[in-house]
Amino acid sequence: MKAASDYLSPRSLVEIDVRIKRQEVPFFLRMAVTKEYKSCESGNMATQEQFARGKPKDVLKLVKDAPVPRPAVDEVLVKVHSAALNPLGPKLMSSVPFPIARYPIVPENDFAGVVVDPNGHREWKVGQEVIGSYVQIFDKLRKGQGVLAEYANISTKFIIPKPPNVPFSQAAGLPIVGMTAYEGMFTRGKLTAGQRVFINGGSSSVGAMAIQIAKQQGATVVTSCSAGKIDFVKDLGADVVLDYQVSPLPFQLAKQEPFDLIMDCIGTIPVYRNCAKYLKPNRPYIAVGIDLHGLSTLQTMKAFLSIAASVALPAFLGGVPRTFGVFTMKYDEKALKEMADMLDKGILRVPIDSEYGWEKDDVMKAYDRQMSARAKGKIIIDMQREL
Repeated sequence: MKAASDYLSPRSLVEIDVRIKRQEVPFFLRMAVTKEYKSCESGNMATQEQFARGKPKDVLKLVKDAPVPRPAVDEVLVKVHSAALNPLGPKLMSSVPFPIARYPIVPENDFAGVVVDPNGHREWKVGQEVIGSYVQIFDKLRKGQGVLAEYANISTKFIIPKPPNVPFSQAAGLPIVGMTAYEGMFTRGKLTAGQRVFINGGSSSVGAMAIQIAKQQGATVVTSCSAGKIDFVKDLGADVVLDYQVSPLPFQLAKQEPFDLIMDCIGTIPVYRNCAKYLKPNRPYIAVGIDLHGLSTLQTMKAFLSIAASVALPAFLGGVPRTFGVFTMKYDEKALKEMADMLDKGILRVPIDSEYGWEKDDVMKAYDRQMSARAKGKIIIDMQREL
């Protein structure tokens, strides 16, 4: 008769996960197998690791025999099925110095996968499908955690159940962009039915989610994008689409009825400086960030000074008499569950631009696509590999 140890291998977690699901492990040995796994050395896994500061192609390497991590007290161990790239990922790789970033670091934050070790947390079960995100970015960098790996430890505070009918790719693309859009629209923007909202950058990942949830709320949505993406944002539900390449956006916006909210997913400074012409008094201008692309250090400083002056000075001295806010998304479990339920019901979707494999060449192609600014939706990495 086989013992529990006979069902373990150098890739023990994979074997336990798959063999139990296939009912290849006898029922009376399943608990023993799991127990013995916890007392033995971890198996090996494939992972992308960042070993220095720089561009993805220069600082990422594929490690095929990394040890499977062991979860801390507040964590569970998840087998990653799909991971989503975020625009912030390459920026963090190239900008955050040691010792804030402690190498090696596994990149990226958002994922969907399957719990393989609940680690004593009774609310989670082996085989349960989950959606999660490393939302505490600097803590992630300090610990080296990330989701471009076959397995990842994640705090139970930052995962929710994945609805069974939602594809892993859709689920992986939801957390950061979904919660950012939700916070901007509702927590900060207080958008209600019948109001008008302008979403700058409707074809961005955050903008695409913002358009959909604003329409679900009953708002009128005006958005901006390039000519090649007009059909894309209209398909998401936008009522009016402005092509920013035709003429400056402030000029086009001044011809629109005034807005109750502006959510700027790009951070276009001239749109804010002129917003008194098209944003109602006492209504907020919410920005996800500030567009500093292509600016020198001196130009960046001038941009920040311009915004500071616009906010602080009275209108007769060149200030902008509208509330301006730049925010960093806060984790909102309730919002994430609500949007996951909307995905399940088919009234919300995460646009997927493209999907890539886990090998290094594929991951590099994915990052090239991410940094090209041409993507129409999320870029997904499939972390599954053949046993």
